[in-house]
Amino acid sequence: MRISFITNVDLLIAADELCFVDLCSHIVEYIVEKLKKDKEYLRRNFILIQQTATKLDHHTNLSQFYKDAFQQDPSLIFEAGDFITIDQKSLLDSLIENNHSLKPVEIWDKLLEWCRAQSVELKLDIEHWTANNISTFRDLIHPFIQYIDFKNIYPKDFSQKVKPYKDVFDSEYYITILEHYSFSNDSNVITKVNSANSDPMIDSRIINPEHASLLVEFIKGIKEDAFGTSYDFNLLIRGTDNGNNGFKEGTFYESCEEKGPTITFARVKNTNEILGGFNTLKWKSYGTTICDKENFIFSLDKNDLKNPIFSKVNDVNKTRRNDVNKFIPDFGDLYFLIETKEGYYNKKSYEKLIRRSGGQFEIDEYEVFQVISKL
Repeated sequence: MRISFITNVDLLIAADELCFVDLCSHIVEYIVEKLKKDKEYLRRNFILIQQTATKLDHHTNLSQFYKDAFQQDPSLIFEAGDFITIDQKSLLDSLIENNHSLKPVEIWDKLLEWCRAQSVELKLDIEHWTANNISTFRDLIHPFIQYIDFKNIYPKDFSQKVKPYKDVFDSEYYITILEHYSFSNDSNVITKVNSANSDPMIDSRIINPEHASLLVEFIKGIKEDAFGTSYDFNLLIRGTDNGNNGFKEGTFYESCEEKGPTITFARVKNTNEILGGFNTLKWKSYGTTICDKENFIFSLDKNDLKNPIFSKVNDVNKTRRNDVNKFIPDFGDLYFLIETKEGYYNKKSYEKLIRRSGGQFEIDEYEVFQVISKL
C-alpha cells in the first residue's frame, strides 16, 4: 500500500537523521526488495522514490536502484502515480535530456496536469480563467515550452489541446508553429489548425483561401481577445472594380471609413509579390493616422505559400503620419497612394523587413476587406 511505503520512507528519513545505521540498512533493503517484486508499486510511487534516493544518495542500494529503474524506463517519471508531486527542476531536467518515449502531445498533457496541480485556481475550466489565472499558468509552463516539439503534434490535437492556451506563448513562436501546419507537405497531416473544416471563403482576385486561412491564424495569434473566435472577410473595395473607380480616394473612404478592423492586399505590378496590412482600427478621412499594437504588415508570394513574412508593430509612435489624406491605406512603414497606383515601403516601426528593396513600387490591384469576428 502507498501508505505503507510513505511510512517506510518517513522511518528511513528519521533513522538517517538519528544515524541509526543498521535500521537504515534494513529499511532500505525492505524497500528495494518490495520495489523489485512489485512493478506496479514502483510505478505508483516513483516520484517519491526519486526524491528519497536524491535526498539520501549515500544509501547507495536505494540510489542505484532508482538510477537503474530510470535508465531502463525514463518514462516512469511521467507515468508515475504521484507524478504531480515532482519538483519543477527534476521535471525540466527530464525534458531537457529527452530520453523518454512519450509523444509531444502526451508531454503537453502531462505538463497541463502538473501545472493544474500546483495551483487550486487552475483546476477551473480554462473558459473561466481570469487574467491572474493565465499569468499563473504562464509562469508555470513557460520554462518547459521550448522543449516540446509542437510541430510534431497532430493538428487536430494541437487545435483541441494546445491552441486554447495560446495566450501563454510568445506570439512570434506561436506563429511559427501555425506556419508549419499551414505549409506542411506531409500528406498524412491535416494542414489546418483552425476549428473550421475548410479554408475561409474570400472574394479576392489577389489571394486564395489558403492565404486567407494563414492570415486568420496570424490574426488569432496576436489578438488578445481572439480565444474561440473565427473570422470572415467581407470585401469593401477593389481597385479595378467599376472601371478602376476603386483607385479614387473618395471611393476608398466612402467604402471603408469607420469600418474597421480591416485587412488590405496590394499586388505589386508584374510580380507575384503581395503586400498588405491588418488594421484593427477604423480608417478615417480626417486627423492623424493612428496605429494599434495589434496591427501587422506582411508579404506573400502568389504562387509560393512556404515563405510568408509577417511583421508586428515595434514602435506605435513611429507609425504616425500627419498627411493622412495623401497616403491611403497607410500602415506606417507600408503605405499607398492609390490614385497613382503607387506603394511605398520604409522599415522603421515594425519588427521585420518584409521586402528587400525600400522606396516606391507600382501596384496594379488592391483590395480592402472588413474582418468580421464570429464566436
